[in-house]
Amino acid sequence: MIRVVVFSILLLVGLASSAQTVAVSDSTKKEDYFSYLSNPFLYPGKILIKQDADIEKLVNIHIEYGEKREGFPGYRIRIFSDLGYEARKNAENTRSFFMKQHPDIPNYLLYDDPNFKVVVGDFRTKSEALKFLKLIEIEYPNAFIIKDLIKCPR
Repeated sequence: MIRVVVFSILLLVGLASSAQTVAVSDSTKKEDYFSYLSNPFLYPGKILIKQDADIEKLVNIHIEYGEKREGFPGYRIRIFSDLGYEARKNAENTRSFFMKQHPDIPNYLLYDDPNFKVVVGDFRTKSEALKFLKLIEIEYPNAFIIKDLIKCPR
C-alpha cells in the first residue's frame, strides 16, 4: 500500500513539473515602439521620451493586443438579412447591386445561422455610418447601423 502511495505521489510530481512551461515573449523579436520613435535615421531631430517603465509595458501590451485582434470596434450598415430557401441568392443579388452602385465601399456577405446578411462599410464612428445611411436609405429602406469589428479603413 505504501508503495502505491509513494508511486502515485512521484507520478503526480513528475506530471506537474512537466506541465509547467515557460512562455517566451514575442516582444524580443519585435522592435520596441519607443525605440522606433527614437531612431534618428527615421525621424531626424531629437526625441526624448520620459516615462515610467510601467507605462511602456502597458503600451506594448496594448500594441500586442491590437495585433492579435481581427479588427477594431466600429460600425457597419446591414442592408439585407433573410432566411429561407432563396436567402443566399437574394443576399448575393443585393450585394452585387450594391457593388455596382457603390464600388468604393467595402461589403460583406455573412452567414449567421440561419440568416444570410449583407453588411457594408467600415466606419470608425457612428456619425460616419449615419451619414452614409442617409445616402442609401432610399435604395435600402430597411437598412440600419450595427456595431461590429471593422477592418482598418484606408
